[in-house]
Amino acid sequence: MEYEPGWAALARANIELARRQGGTGHGRIMCGDATTLPHGIPLELHGRVSLVLTSPPYGQTIHHEVNKLPRV
Repeated sequence: MEYEPGWAALARANIELARRQGGTGHGRIMCGDATTLPHGIPLELHGRVSLVLTSPPYGQTIHHEVNKLPRV
């Protein structure tokens, strides 16, 4: 589950590369806010998901270690 479309595209490319190199298993990347799980998972996958990898956008609200710098 990835919020940013660009990072989701990179993750999809990584899965495809792993498949081309003989990787087995299944992976699916979805754009969405991981803080709203399980609502972002399609109904056809409910009860079939073994692992969800996320990097939730907690930032300063939880870790107090992420600082946003203004874009220049």
